[in-house]
Amino acid sequence: LDSKREETMEAERAKEREFELVIWGATGFTGKLVSEYLAKEYSGGDLRWAIAGRDEAKLKKIVDELLLKYPTRLKNVPVILADSGNPQSLVAMTGRTSVVISTVGPFAKYGTELVRACLKTKTHYADITGEATWVKSIINEFHETAEKEGVYIINCCGMDCIPSDLNALYLPIVPKRIMAKNVVKLEDTTVSKVQLDPQEEQLPLSSTLLTKLQQVKALHAV
Repeated sequence: LDSKREETMEAERAKEREFELVIWGATGFTGKLVSEYLAKEYSGGDLRWAIAGRDEAKLKKIVDELLLKYPTRLKNVPVILADSGNPQSLVAMTGRTSVVISTVGPFAKYGTELVRACLKTKTHYADITGEATWVKSIINEFHETAEKEGVYIINCCGMDCIPSDLNALYLPIVPKRIMAKNVVKLEDTTVSKVQLDPQEEQLPLSSTLLTKLQQVKALHAV
């Protein structure tokens, strides 16, 4: 009963908002990709969404590009002006939508006030951060309030977190294939020279991810 009541309240709250989704930071690289995806997949009235940022000219340019690319699917994309240095503008923006997706980093510098604004307006929040220390600070500061108000704060929903997720996925099979050798300590930093076991075939991973896995294994071996 509680879950059904929450779903009903959430649906009613969504109806009251002007938008279902706002992309904060739409003029950045990732924000543009998210905007284009929504224009392609959710145009034609399927989703009430808008783009937001602090530079009106750049935002309108994004809209023009989307309208040019999807002329038959997209009629218009509303623009919202808000600035991370102006908390009241963030409250005004979040109060107009049910969900905010933030692509504005570094999040330790630009993200906290937006999360705070979302809690004030009971707006769900998601981002693409990979800044673990900032995420921990957000949990420490806002978790209890978010739980009380029924607001979802969902971090690490994108590219930045994928390497770490893959680390967790592949780590159980790595110890048999990697040997840590010649571990030396320089002041407070551990530097490891790691090589693959020549008797084992190399993991089918990118060189960057493989290096990360090697470093993790080396640190556990110290």
